[in-house]
Amino acid sequence: MVYRWEIAPHWEEEHHIEIAIAQVDATGLVLVRSELLSCWPYRYEELEVELHRVGLRTELSTFDLEAENYMVVASKV
Repeated sequence: MVYRWEIAPHWEEEHHIEIAIAQVDATGLVLVRSELLSCWPYRYEELEVELHRVGLRTELSTFDLEAENYMVVASKV
């Protein structure tokens, strides 16, 4: 699987992620499929505000500025 990120010039603009896979069939032919997805990144603080706005509260967060990934668990207030 291959990921290609297209980062927009401005944070609030539409960004793109292309995900591609290659499959080799029995004859050796390589079939490639890809999908281009749109995304709009957000900052952690914005996520917190939106969760509260829709009636959820954060139960658990592993957010760390130095980490590549994090998890947030929220529940209904």
